[in-house]
Parts: sequence; structure tokens; C-alpha cells
Amino acid sequence: MRIKLLQEILDGKKKVYEVASLLSVSRQSVSKWLARYRIE
Repeated sequence: MRIKLLQEILDGKKKVYEVASLLSVSRQSVSKWLARYRIE
């Protein structure tokens, strides 16, 4: 689920704040995941 949403951010389909609210987490958390996801 999270990976799919991160991919949608990278594809420009979703904004970081949309994913943050969907998962009920802070935008900082999403940004951290995104940074980690890009490295992998």
C-alpha cells in the first residue's frame, strides 16, 4: 500500500500531503519514506 502510494507521488498522480492524510501520518514521515524509497 505504502509503496504504491509513494510510486504515485513519483508519477505525479498524488501530492505528499494527500498521501500523508490518507495514511494519517505527518508529511515529514512521507518525505522520509520517499527519500528511502528513491534510494532502493
